[in-house]
Amino acid sequence: MEDAALLTSEDCDRVVKQHLDNATIVDFEVIPSPSQNYSIKVNVYHDGRTKVLTFFGKRTEKIPKMNEILYDDFKKVIPEFEPGITPQLYLKKEDFLIFEDLDLQGFHTCDSKSGFLNLNHIRIVLHVLAKFHSACFAFEEAKSKATQKSFTLESEYLVDHSNVFLQKDDVLSVVSSLLDNTEDDFSRTMKDLEERQHSSKFRRTLCHGKLTSKNIMFKCAKGVPEECKLINFRPNYYASPVCDVLQLIFFNTSEDLRRHHFESLLHHYHRCLKKELEKYRTDVDQILSNKDLQAAVHHFLPLIKLERVLLIKEKRNQDQLLAEAEQALKEEPPASSWNPSK
Repeated sequence: MEDAALLTSEDCDRVVKQHLDNATIVDFEVIPSPSQNYSIKVNVYHDGRTKVLTFFGKRTEKIPKMNEILYDDFKKVIPEFEPGITPQLYLKKEDFLIFEDLDLQGFHTCDSKSGFLNLNHIRIVLHVLAKFHSACFAFEEAKSKATQKSFTLESEYLVDHSNVFLQKDDVLSVVSSLLDNTEDDFSRTMKDLEERQHSSKFRRTLCHGKLTSKNIMFKCAKGVPEECKLINFRPNYYASPVCDVLQLIFFNTSEDLRRHHFESLLHHYHRCLKKELEKYRTDVDQILSNKDLQAAVHHFLPLIKLERVLLIKEKRNQDQLLAEAEQALKEEPPASSWNPSK
């Protein structure tokens, strides 16, 4: 589809009506930007004067989007849920989506010199993840109660359980480089990774699955983050919520921050999850107890570290990451000293 055919006057009218009542469209412009993204400027006449409305457009594949699931499906079943953890979707047209423009609201990705997020950023994102995960669990609980039978999001949507596509050549190459050059070692490791990511030990739900800094937008006051929104969710990724937590921490923090704050961040997430689930009258221990959280961290950590290795392009960092992944894949982590009551 050519850029000029992406949007019609009727499409603009549908979008504007969700934003303003009794507004008349004067004209509109679709302005392309990198990565198949677009700025959409609509001139409208409203309350006796002309206004300019700006929206964000994106070309994407034809699959259900998390924005639709949160704003439509979840809102109908759990009306107390506030879906503003991600931008509102105003229009879905073939392979073109129109969202609210977060830039106008002061949201931006974090562009630090180190490439890492600081402790304040991570804590805010963990709280937003707790809101998201708790809503997913509450949705499943509400549907189960309504239908009088066990309901999971897995039965509602076509989902993906894999952290890593283990049969890809680059994955096989990385895993092979971590091990002794024996076929038995390689086969055992690949079998272990496969079993880890498809294990039914831990309760799963919809997750973000792509928690790099470019997919998190922050609103700051004097450089201090106050809010965040998540964008570019991995389509229908169904996993333990702990995978999101580990992705966020291991993809976006320095080794020094993890060494000093890893356990306190886990505690912060669990406390936020408990608080959010209470809004839906759900006991966190029925969803993810302290014991289950710690066990899930140990279970999924090798997969998350492998994912992190695959994200890193610079050779000088990759050697260190390969060593970390090798330890995670070959050794059982030490017992955690984390005390949730602290």
